[in-house]
Order: sequence, then structure tokens, then C-alpha cells
Amino acid sequence: MNSITPYDFDKSFQVKNENDLPKHITFEQFKKIYNELHGLDQIMWGLLWETGGRISAVLSTCWKDVDFNSKLLTLLVQKKKKITTINIPLSNAMINDLRNYQIFVKPTPGAFLFSTSMYNRLQSKVGRLTRQGAWEKVKTWGVKYLNTAIHPHMLRHGLGIYLLSQGVPLPVISARLGHSNVFITQSAYLVITPELQRQMTAHVPMR
Repeated sequence: MNSITPYDFDKSFQVKNENDLPKHITFEQFKKIYNELHGLDQIMWGLLWETGGRISAVLSTCWKDVDFNSKLLTLLVQKKKKITTINIPLSNAMINDLRNYQIFVKPTPGAFLFSTSMYNRLQSKVGRLTRQGAWEKVKTWGVKYLNTAIHPHMLRHGLGIYLLSQGVPLPVISARLGHSNVFITQSAYLVITPELQRQMTAHVPMR
């Protein structure tokens, strides 16, 4: 099988303009909903944005996966039949929220963050909030606070696009999202606009 070169990958898949970007929410939309939520709902919403993790990975997180000293969260990433782990740095605010909630619920290390014991109406055999239950929650929040339907993966896309807009290097974003290579990140989120070119070349001497 022929390998895919960076040139071939970009030529085949790179977005051409803003209309090609995947459906996503903006940082402002994230903050609007975040400020309306409380407790475990707010933590889940915050983790979806802050980690850029897929919903299944976030829901599968246990308390033992949170390293309060190093301020890291270990996420399981499953693609097809391959399972890997990535360590995601967490903000001080998220670490404090998790620590306060841990003091409140006093969970065992192996307990899920989003245990069904905290969601009495959303019981499941796996012992945690289901993917379907989380999707329903996010959809409800979008309709209620943004007047539009949204789904969890839109936070992952939103984070990638937001970090690019803030000038974060592609390799850093790729590592955050758990992409296998930087060209996946580039092809999904990077739009070379005239404004971006102006920003990136603002300090290049022209004469």
C-alpha cells in the first residue's frame, strides 16, 4: 500500500474556506452554556471543551484517571480496534471543580466521574451516564441556551478551531485532540484566510 505524503493528504482533504469547516460551537457559545450549568453537568460540559475529548472517552473517565498533583487527565482513545491513552493537562479551575466535587461525593478511585448514581433518571448497565444520555443533555442545552441543536462532537471541533485562531501551533493541537498525525488536524481545521496571512506575516520585514 502506498504511503500518504503530507502533500497528498493536504491536496485531498484540506478545507478550502470557512464553509468547509465541520459544525462546531464557538468559545462564546461554550461560555454561555457553561455559565448556565451547575455541578456535574457543568463539569461534563467543561471537560468536553477543555480536553477536546470524544464523548465516549470523557464518559469513561474514572476518578483514578485524574492526577490532581500533576493536573492531568488520562483519556482512553479508541479508534477502530486500537486503544491508546493520552494525558491531557487540566486548568486550575477544572482541577478545583473536580476536587470539590470529589470531596462532596467521596467516590472510590475506580468509580466513574459520571456515575449513574448521580443520574437517577439515566440508569445504564455500564454504571455511568450513557452516550445517548449525554447527547440528549447537550442537545437540550443547545436548544435552551443557544436556540439551536448541537451535539458533543461540536465542542471537540470548536476547541480545535478556537486554538488555531489563538495561534496555538498545530502539533500542540494535534496532541491535545489525540490525532495520529498533524496533517489530520491541519486538514480538518486550518483555513488559510487573507486575515490569517496578515497576522502571521505582520512582523516579516518587507524591505
